[in-house]
Amino acid sequence: LPSPPRAGAMARVLLVAACLASTHALLPPLAPFAPKPGGGGPRGGGARRSAEAAVRRYFEAWNVRDMDAASSVFAPDIEYTDTVYPSSFKSRDELTRHLYRVAAAVPESFRFCVDDLVVDERAPDGRVKVAAKWHVEGDGGRELPFTRGLSMYTVSPEGLITEGFDVVEPAAKTGDASLAVLTLASGLLKEPRRAAALAAWAFYCWFVFLSDVAPGPNALSLDPATWGEVRDLSLNFFLVLPSLSPSAAPVLHPGLEAIFNLVLCYAALFGGFAATMPGFAPYVAGMQGLTNAVYLPYLFGRGGAARVPETRGLVEDVAESRALPVLLTAVAGFALAWGAAGRPEFGDLPERTSSLISFLSGDRLGFSFCVDLAYFAVFQGWLVDEDAALRDGIDRRLVAAAKTVPFLGLAGYLLLRP
Repeated sequence: LPSPPRAGAMARVLLVAACLASTHALLPPLAPFAPKPGGGGPRGGGARRSAEAAVRRYFEAWNVRDMDAASSVFAPDIEYTDTVYPSSFKSRDELTRHLYRVAAAVPESFRFCVDDLVVDERAPDGRVKVAAKWHVEGDGGRELPFTRGLSMYTVSPEGLITEGFDVVEPAAKTGDASLAVLTLASGLLKEPRRAAALAAWAFYCWFVFLSDVAPGPNALSLDPATWGEVRDLSLNFFLVLPSLSPSAAPVLHPGLEAIFNLVLCYAALFGGFAATMPGFAPYVAGMQGLTNAVYLPYLFGRGGAARVPETRGLVEDVAESRALPVLLTAVAGFALAWGAAGRPEFGDLPERTSSLISFLSGDRLGFSFCVDLAYFAVFQGWLVDEDAALRDGIDRRLVAAAKTVPFLGLAGYLLLRP
């Protein structure tokens, strides 16, 4: 028999090869195959291509607003979850109606752009998982803000999407706030007593700043006299100006000046824990202005436990210095003496005590300082045990005094601890 014409056979081979090459050029590149543990070669390459093609057809149809074509890639009983909506879509018909609503609400120039597609066909029942990372572009191909997202699809052996799950980039970046809430919740679970500090802080903020129960106008009133009082007390900080230049210093009730400076000394005394309590130093600084409104949130919201610092800087040196409690105790003692005998025009001790009580009964700022002193006394010992646990050979009587004796107990602890 005559042999077939070799030229014709070769032409047919070249034609088939050219068709395969052109077909491959039209398909998106496939992810490299990773064999399952235990061996085995590639399987289901057609299922991989079919699943990827179904997902791409969905996005392409969406971009031309052909929602019937877009929904045709879904199984009749699809369950599709879009995390920005309260409930899932439970059928193809329900999802199609949703797609039309969305298409009517956004400009036609908006289009989905797929940045990456990953296919996983290792499911034992023949289903294929497809992950699509995408963003939305507007006029001129400009990427729109807050439009990045990730979609997960499950595709059946028949090439229909049976499950979908969308996660969209949030417009409000609440990561830090969410982490703070998570830290707070975790701390409350690990240490239930923190709930007491949280409740005390909430009451403090309401009572001191917002309520009409405490004497004087509340913070919302923006009372000019209160702000003037804040200014004058700040000028008389640690009683330096009244002592060195009395004529230049604002004249205030010496009892009020004593209470104000005692509060400042008490707040600064907690700086002795800044070396061992993570992140505490900024709170100590804030306590000089807002006292317990800043101190209590550290107690109920802090994330880390006490630790020995790996390196020492200025903050650690000051916190561990024995000069800190000595200086603050001296200033506090001078403030009390000033309240008792400073500014002779305010009379003797009984007279100035009576006038101070009368003054505080109508002054929100001065009354709040008294509340601060009481709060500091109650929560003075909360950090002592953790700090003491890091120090070898500490006298437990010193720890007990630091937790129970207001101000002087804490000052003694900071002075005598190892």
